[in-house]
Amino acid sequence: MLYKRLNIEKKTGVCKTIPQGNVIPKLIHQTFLTKDVPAEIAENIRLLKKNNPTWEHHLYDDADISNFILANYGHDILKYYDSIHNAYGAAKADLFRYLLMYQEGGIYLDAKSSVTSSLDSIAELSYPFLITQWDTAGYSRSWHRELKDIDGGEFIQWAIVSTPGHPFLKEVIEKVIRNIEIYNPYFHRVGQKGVLNVTGPIAYTLAIAPLLEKWPHRYIKKHEDALLVYSIYNNAGYSNAHKKIFQKKHYTKLRISLIKPTNRLNAFIWAFAVIRVPLTKAEFHNRYWDKAWFPHLRKIYRYCESIIKK
Repeated sequence: MLYKRLNIEKKTGVCKTIPQGNVIPKLIHQTFLTKDVPAEIAENIRLLKKNNPTWEHHLYDDADISNFILANYGHDILKYYDSIHNAYGAAKADLFRYLLMYQEGGIYLDAKSSVTSSLDSIAELSYPFLITQWDTAGYSRSWHRELKDIDGGEFIQWAIVSTPGHPFLKEVIEKVIRNIEIYNPYFHRVGQKGVLNVTGPIAYTLAIAPLLEKWPHRYIKKHEDALLVYSIYNNAGYSNAHKKIFQKKHYTKLRISLIKPTNRLNAFIWAFAVIRVPLTKAEFHNRYWDKAWFPHLRKIYRYCESIIKK
């Protein structure tokens, strides 16, 4: 096989083993690019703090994330985190939340997500690890063909509730790190599909599903029944309104490699993989050679230079 399939192998020995805790700590974790959050996010944080005064709230920005990974996991894990292209903030946040929750436990919520009850109630419902899904399982399974064999489809990971050291999270970390190692943009895709498969909910679900009978957890079929709200922008759960607040170009629209190439040769090859150069001679000449091939070549070289420097 010319490439390796994602979410099959795991990178053993790279992630430390943390003893599993026996309680869900009263910690709530959220991330954003900076501490200067939009007004809607700031109000969401204010309400979470107000309604849960006994819980300790942590907001991590990009600098906090790098410092946390280095302090708790060392340079080897930080290297994998840094290898994710800076434009893919969502993928970086995916890996960080797994590392964070494995180390600290508590409740992780995306910045746009919230709850409909006290965090104490959610922690009691969820001990020792919450597995929950969208309220439209057919949607999740039909959209992600990789999850066709998972009853109920995708496990949500925009909210994670866990004790520290839960084995599910170590498995996710090891699978995601291996995905990063073997990633090829041509076979493993870019943009939204790349993120979902390499670091996101597809990777998360496929790592945990085989272990469900091995480790204790709490299963709640619908995330609404777990008292969780996907988006403060639309409580129905499927609005894309939040996309405008995160980055100039949302990851679902990106057409660049998810993982940074390690050298200029890979960068050059991957540039061709991403733009999918036509295979037939006629298509090649019509699109490139007869219409300024050399300027196009220079464009690819500049692209390669830019992603090496980031």
